[in-house]
Amino acid sequence: MTLHHDISIDDPNCSDVELTPYDVGYRFENPRRITSIYHRLMNLEARVIISRRNQEDCRGGGVSSYEGIDTDKSLPFLRLKCEPIDRYTAELAHSRKYIDKLMATSGLSDNDLMAMTTIDTRSKPEGVDEDSDDEDMYFCSDTFLASSLACGGVVACVDAVLHVPKADDKSKHSKRAIAVVRPPGHHACQHLAMGFCFLNNVAVAAKHAIKSGKARSVVILDWDVHHGNGTQNLTYDDPNIFYISLHRYGIGSTNYFFPGTGAPNEVGFGDAAGANLNVAWTHSGIGNTEYATALTELILPLISSYDADLIIISSGFDAARGDHIGDCDLTPEFYHAMTRSVLETAGLETPIVVALEGGYNLDVIPLCMEAVALALLDENEPNNENTSKVVTFPQDKQLEQDIYKDFNKCSVSSDQSIPKEEHHDRLLKGKKALKGFLHCDNNNTGDTTLSRNALRSINKSMQAILSVPFWINRISIPLLTTKIERNSRTKSKRTSARLQSKQNANADALKEIQLS
Repeated sequence: MTLHHDISIDDPNCSDVELTPYDVGYRFENPRRITSIYHRLMNLEARVIISRRNQEDCRGGGVSSYEGIDTDKSLPFLRLKCEPIDRYTAELAHSRKYIDKLMATSGLSDNDLMAMTTIDTRSKPEGVDEDSDDEDMYFCSDTFLASSLACGGVVACVDAVLHVPKADDKSKHSKRAIAVVRPPGHHACQHLAMGFCFLNNVAVAAKHAIKSGKARSVVILDWDVHHGNGTQNLTYDDPNIFYISLHRYGIGSTNYFFPGTGAPNEVGFGDAAGANLNVAWTHSGIGNTEYATALTELILPLISSYDADLIIISSGFDAARGDHIGDCDLTPEFYHAMTRSVLETAGLETPIVVALEGGYNLDVIPLCMEAVALALLDENEPNNENTSKVVTFPQDKQLEQDIYKDFNKCSVSSDQSIPKEEHHDRLLKGKKALKGFLHCDNNNTGDTTLSRNALRSINKSMQAILSVPFWINRISIPLLTTKIERNSRTKSKRTSARLQSKQNANADALKEIQLS
């Protein structure tokens, strides 16, 4: 598997990053996010090397330490050279004026940088010259370099997984890659920096893949807890890029969740109407079961039908349990299963790039990225002593029956380059990777049911995306959520008592009528 990272992190003496004055006291988006992940992955690499060599040499007693291993032949990660994005490629997604203004930050004074709140080159009303404020943004003299390296890293990963080696090429290649980069990118728009993001790494990479002729179509799966408004805006009218986002959603003063975009009815524009899917969670606490249901019943069948040449995952880990912002409940084990489900559904030979987005708990994000890496390496799910066991929420029996009764009914079109039977087999394997997170908990360790609000969200997304012509001849998905929601409704004791009282009153009235 290919790994892109800042080459300086390879220095064994920089286990900790010295924070600049701009980082001190900044709780969320800071350099330790990528160093914590990178060091965890290096630890994982050593463990995988030993494990694989022990499996190979088990008959001869095995190898129990790192010593004696030919690491050049055994390394599971192939390093990629880190290069800043070139201007031509960056302008596939961003305006020339915006790039000029971002570059100019490298020459600003410390006071000017500290005073900056964003970069906004959108057309403004006459007499308005100031940029909009964004309290999440901060700048330093290396902001342009850092964002250029992050964007260039994701593009380098895309080039690597799409590379077709020549017959006499003896070097190692991989169709899977991880970009451990910061700053993130999915909020960055054509003319606007926002939400910690300056260049939209995945949108630039997807457009580059298509522009260069290396891919005809791309799926971008964004499981960051925030909607990737920038990615959506940059791909909204492109039928060759299918953007899928699972995120928390809320608008208004009482229920707002950043950035306030990503409603289910935002499905794309023009020929691309249908190439944009938003699964918008309207409540906190969404966990493994809800995500597994959305993927199984809607997202995986759509990915199977779209049959893209490249998968890019905007991999934020702020929906993980313990994150400081997301307030959701995904576990590292589920990130492993989610990654496997996408791999199996798209096909194990389909190129895939995982690009880091958000995630702000430094104890959690290394474990989640390790789980994703293990899935990409075809290794088993993580078994971390310092993480709690996966809890698959028990559900109403009728609800479980409704989900599994129609488990195999999703069908894909037969007018794809890959035979329908192969699509079907892949889809079943993808669903199987998540099956354990849909089951009732046979040990009865909890009493949480599948969220009714989450099911409503999935149902809205189904109705919105499948009502457009884009999918009519491609796929048929039964709207199971309508029936599931009806069967999963629960009522409070007060409501039940009120209904029972009303039923008793109706029964008494009927008796009086009959007697008279």
